[in-house]
Formats: sequence, C-alpha cells, structure tokens
Amino acid sequence: MLNALETNRRTDKAQAEANRARSVLRQNIEYIKSYLDPHPPSEDKANLMKKIEEIDKWLISNKKELTNDIRNKFESIEEDAKKMLIKYPKVE
Repeated sequence: MLNALETNRRTDKAQAEANRARSVLRQNIEYIKSYLDPHPPSEDKANLMKKIEEIDKWLISNKKELTNDIRNKFESIEEDAKKMLIKYPKVE
C-alpha cells in the first residue's frame, strides 16, 4: 500500500511539473504574440506566427508530455522572436 501511495505521489509530482512547463510555454507564446501584434505584416512575422500557431494547437489539443520536437520548435520560436526584437523595436 505504501508503494502505491509513493507511486501516486511521484506521478502527481511529474504531472504537476508537466502542467507548469506547459503553462510557462503558453505564457511565453502569449507574450510573443502580444509583442508582434502591433507591428506591420512581414514575412518574418508571418513565419514566426505560423510556428507559434502550430505549437499553440499542440499544447491545447492534448495533455501529453512535451516532446523534444516541441521543445526544439519552441526554442526556435524564442530565437526568432529575439531576432525580431532587435529588428522591430517595441511599439507603444
């Protein structure tokens, strides 16, 4: 019985960590989208928004663990967003 409780505790802890990671990704995505929104359309912006949409749909559509592919795509989005931050200063 104690083994079952310990297993459940570990599973709950892992699930909570996965949910936290998903939440952080969603917050970062929303920040990037809000930053890009006032900027005029461009090919860079369109490509970045397409990547964001893909990850956003994945995060919303399932509760699976984050895959390496999704993590890599998100890191790519962050890198592209940093480049755009330099290219397009914040619009107030």
